[in-house]
Amino acid sequence: IVYTKIDGQNRFQSDLDILNFGINKDTIGDLSVFTSNKPNSTIQHLRVYVDKGLLDSMRLEGDIDYKSKNQNFKLFAQIPPTELRVFAPYVDGVMSNMKGKFYTKDSLSISGTFSDPVIEGEILVKNAEVLIDFLQVPIRFSARIVSEKDRFSVLPFTILDDKRNVGKAKAFVFHKSFSDFNLNLNLWELNKFHVLNTGPADNDLFYGQAYADGNATLIGPFENLAIRVNAKTTAGTKFYLPISEGDASGLPNYIHFKTAKKKEKSSADEMPIQSLVMDIEATNDADVEIIFDEILGDKITGAGHGNLKMEMNKSGDFYMFGTYTVDRGRYLFTAF
Repeated sequence: IVYTKIDGQNRFQSDLDILNFGINKDTIGDLSVFTSNKPNSTIQHLRVYVDKGLLDSMRLEGDIDYKSKNQNFKLFAQIPPTELRVFAPYVDGVMSNMKGKFYTKDSLSISGTFSDPVIEGEILVKNAEVLIDFLQVPIRFSARIVSEKDRFSVLPFTILDDKRNVGKAKAFVFHKSFSDFNLNLNLWELNKFHVLNTGPADNDLFYGQAYADGNATLIGPFENLAIRVNAKTTAGTKFYLPISEGDASGLPNYIHFKTAKKKEKSSADEMPIQSLVMDIEATNDADVEIIFDEILGDKITGAGHGNLKMEMNKSGDFYMFGTYTVDRGRYLFTAF
């Protein structure tokens, strides 16, 4: 870093190299930063290069005006094909096992002020795969993202599950100067889509394998999403609903019980969502198992039809309403 003053004129230049620059245990690469300015100018020319690492070959160049009150940045950035997992720390608890790459179509324009920067341009996502943590379902997709002031728009794209069943999606990610991120994701025309892949260790309120036709929305901050699902069950669905002793008390009422509240979690922080509301049209394609006592084998297993509403809140309270007609099934009575 060099500062000189010749004949009353100030000049500032820098040449900075950082090897193995890292963020959140990921090596971004070898970072090189060059700056220079004209004599007595508040405008600094900036060049940033990254070699090796996750952002290998990334380039950023342009001017920074430290004195301007309405336009501090006039920069352009080029991002080469880069691993999606650089975003993993920002969606922790919502998505994981991120694979695939993203890159700029041409270059991104960076303008605005230090307190309110604006990034404009297009980003392409190719061969992405993410695991939706709450559902334990992997989803694959490629998409085109348009970055504008205070939002990212993900144009309509096709999603595939692990069985290559398809659906459609589009999304917006809103933010306030790159903080307070909020998601608005719409899924529709889901066709026999794998929507649940959990076991009792993942969620002791309900679990199983579920395939469905329908649509869904996910709205809110990444760490506090409100999820709404409208779906019709399809073949391959196996749904397990454990009922604790307190929830199904009274031997004469084993089969016909009206308790709406299923179970409560002890801490609101245990649930990674704000709310979950599912309107389900159950069909004979779905097998349902209501478990009273797993050890004794006290359970009802069957298939039927009906319309059910399932709700879960931030505290983990689970409710189920509606009418379900059992068309076929069996019950091993173990009370005596």
